[in-house]
Amino acid sequence: MRKLVLMPFFVACAGGGGEEVPVDLTDRALPEAGISLIPDAGWPEQEDDGEMAREAAVRGTVDAVAQVGSDDAWNLHLVDEETSEGWTVQIRSPGRAPTVEVGEVVDAEFSSVFGEFGPSSSRGEVRDGAGERLFWWGADGALSELSPPSGIVLTLGESAGIGEDGCGEWEGFDLEATVDGESASVAYAGQAEVGAVLVTNAGLRSEVQETECMDYYSGRAAVLLAW
Repeated sequence: MRKLVLMPFFVACAGGGGEEVPVDLTDRALPEAGISLIPDAGWPEQEDDGEMAREAAVRGTVDAVAQVGSDDAWNLHLVDEETSEGWTVQIRSPGRAPTVEVGEVVDAEFSSVFGEFGPSSSRGEVRDGAGERLFWWGADGALSELSPPSGIVLTLGESAGIGEDGCGEWEGFDLEATVDGESASVAYAGQAEVGAVLVTNAGLRSEVQETECMDYYSGRAAVLLAW
């Protein structure tokens, strides 16, 4: 059984009298944000007893740009300069669409590890042909596990409230972001412009307070940076 002392953010009850209750984040939807890289031929099957991990880095020319489902979802199709293989870069970026056009060169990197007995993790980055960063994505079990680009500092902000998911309670947090010396607070499940970067807090959560669920892990840190 895991235990964590929570320090949730409180708001006053409508009835007055000074009684306070924590903000309920249970039904607060998280932004659909992230970066992934998928080969046209599909990822190779992995051994049943092996680690479920994927990793790739591709430099290629964009031959198709497609909006997928909503204003915040885009697919870039690349043809690898070295192998001529096709790859799809999936970008989920609320409020900031990619500026890449057909015929331009893009560098994309992606890695992911499925956490069978702990947190899953993923990383993604997209740059233009000149090496200028367009998007950066990091997701893991704790903010300390993320390594944002140089000049950017991400730290845990104030508690935003607590939520419950059937296996116990978890605590959500705002994100404090500093970009080239300029700082701002990014609300839980929110966004903020910090300098030239749009920062998305796609979920900062503490590990569950108490649970009897086997192989359960609720800690989460997910951040998207868009230039």
